[in-house]
Amino acid sequence: MNDVPMSVYRIAGRKFFYCQWTDPTTGKSVTRSTKKTTKREAERAAVDIQRKAMEGRAASKESTWDELREAYKAAQYPTQRPKTRAKTDSTFNAVAELMPVKSVSAITPVEILRFQAALRKRELSEYTVRGHLAELRKILRWGAEFGMVTKLPTLKMPKVSHAKGRAPTEEEFDRMIAKVESVVGKDAAPSWTHLLRGLWWSGLRLAEAASLRWTGDNLASFWLDLAGSRPMFHMAATLDKTGRDRIFPVAPEFAEFLETTPTRARRGCVFNPLPWGESDPSERPSVERIGKTIAKIGVAAKVKVGERKPRADEPEGMVAKYATAHDLRRSFGVRWSLRVLPAVLMELMRHEAIQTTMQFYVGRNAASAADQAWMSVASSKTEVHSPASAIH
Repeated sequence: MNDVPMSVYRIAGRKFFYCQWTDPTTGKSVTRSTKKTTKREAERAAVDIQRKAMEGRAASKESTWDELREAYKAAQYPTQRPKTRAKTDSTFNAVAELMPVKSVSAITPVEILRFQAALRKRELSEYTVRGHLAELRKILRWGAEFGMVTKLPTLKMPKVSHAKGRAPTEEEFDRMIAKVESVVGKDAAPSWTHLLRGLWWSGLRLAEAASLRWTGDNLASFWLDLAGSRPMFHMAATLDKTGRDRIFPVAPEFAEFLETTPTRARRGCVFNPLPWGESDPSERPSVERIGKTIAKIGVAAKVKVGERKPRADEPEGMVAKYATAHDLRRSFGVRWSLRVLPAVLMELMRHEAIQTTMQFYVGRNAASAADQAWMSVASSKTEVHSPASAIH
């Protein structure tokens, strides 16, 4: 029988009783679930749990993720706000599903990298991925403080891009197309579907798409030239940031898309989304109205591309951000970044400077590639020779 004082208790709403004592060596509080539902059984189990811990067969070396979870919840949840508990619960659940390790000691740097990669495969935003890792680090540090984690694994927090969105996938774009009619109505749906597909294949900014005309007539500031050996965009000095007339290449897929329009219909604006809802049926929707409509389609399709801080009139916590017209441009840039050199991508994106292209599109998968490379080496059970060892 130990001489170390111990308490056995149950928190309201919890199934099992817990035992708690102060480790005489470290001076730290130790909390364990007894896995018992009656106090008498819990007291008997608690004696055995404490005895094993004091004899050196501490649960800290063999603690399961479930044991750490129960102990953490018993000690921390009673004083936390519901939102904080929900955030931590989300991470506990994600770890249980995507990193199903039995013991806490099995949570190695490699397993954390795999967990991070699995979160990204779910198309979660980098803010959400970082949030889960921050919660995991907090949980593990608490476990180390109270004797349930013997060695803290290295956990490097990923940097979060300052970009305000991400590139929707092809599957997500298809979901947006499927929701067009539910947002703008049956009559207007074909014209809006045409616009969305045009944005997807062209990489045009919304204002560019709205002003794009089939020919360079007197009204044109941005128009197409389909007569040459390769189709080109012509941009007047009044529209270009550099203040001069410029020519840009048209992506092959967008050229093919344009060919679906009959020759006799190639007059005026390339895109003519019809008014819908309470809009004046006699007026062409403004760029602002078009942008808000596409944003509504992104929400209807539930294509989440990021998170933002709440406004003053919104509840606490990050607010979901859904796909907009500019996110379709990002998808174009990402696809082409894997095909062409930065200088070519700069022209396709109509960037003023190569630095913009490099910052947002070149090497965007470097973090994921690094994760995969390190995971591959760490997981390998065969000897890997360094480049230096090959030099004789």
